Amino acid sequence: MYTDKQSYRAKLVEEVMNYRFHASSLGELMAWKEEPLTPNQQETLKKLEEKINNGKELTLRQKETITDLYEKLRRGPSLTSGGKTALRKILKEIIFGYKYEVYAKYANKGTYVEDDSIDLYNRYKGTNYTKNDKRFTNDILTGEPDIIDEDNKLIIDIKSSWTADTFPLFDNKLPSTRYEWQLKAYMYLLGYTEGKVVYVLTNTPEFIVQDELYKWANAHNVLDIPDEVEEYIRSKHNYDDVPLPLRIKEFSVFLYPEDIKKIEKTDKLARNFLIQEIDRIIETLK
Repeated sequence: MYTDKQSYRAKLVEEVMNYRFHASSLGELMAWKEEPLTPNQQETLKKLEEKINNGKELTLRQKETITDLYEKLRRGPSLTSGGKTALRKILKEIIFGYKYEVYAKYANKGTYVEDDSIDLYNRYKGTNYTKNDKRFTNDILTGEPDIIDEDNKLIIDIKSSWTADTFPLFDNKLPSTRYEWQLKAYMYLLGYTEGKVVYVLTNTPEFIVQDELYKWANAHNVLDIPDEVEEYIRSKHNYDDVPLPLRIKEFSVFLYPEDIKKIEKTDKLARNFLIQEIDRIIETLK
């Protein structure tokens, strides 16, 4: 309950410090800039410092520029705009007491076919993996890996592609750094150093296909969908005739000591930013 600025600030800061970042959101935070100055800014600073060392007077504009550059150096690494946006969503969750949910159709399919995707992967690998239902939490992160192979100290994260259009059949490296860091987060939580992101091309549930058909009819303002259109839409969501090895794509991911250092540094940057945002909000209260 809000009573006064200081008590409310203390409450929000406490919640921020107790917050555990979700493994799935880590990738949005990891792209911070290690070097606070761009190459152009470094060159500008070098020239201005040379001018001072040569006993020359800086213009007013140059004085403002060098002051700004020194301030950026003092602050050190900074989060990207995408990272700041993700953190502001978290702060809104804390302030308003709700959980931000993504209702994208891609995520919707992934939720409903998770077991089917694991079954397909088991058929492909000759394994008997089951969905993990245990959540792991440490001082920084929280997450629920899809599959934990305890015998091989391996974490497996299943990604169910929306259609063949989004299935990385020809990719030689993991196409998503966000998924890479999500898996590294799981490894960090369990103390493992190896994992796999596995894309699976699973058939889309009928109710989702029906929704796609409805959207097409609504977009074209028709009641009856032509047979060839329905056949085309359905063909994009059923892959029973495709050989199983072409419906599975694995990417190995490893957790290195420098990754752990970066995760821990990101945690500090993120919490400092959230507290700065809290202070900005507190200033607006009367």
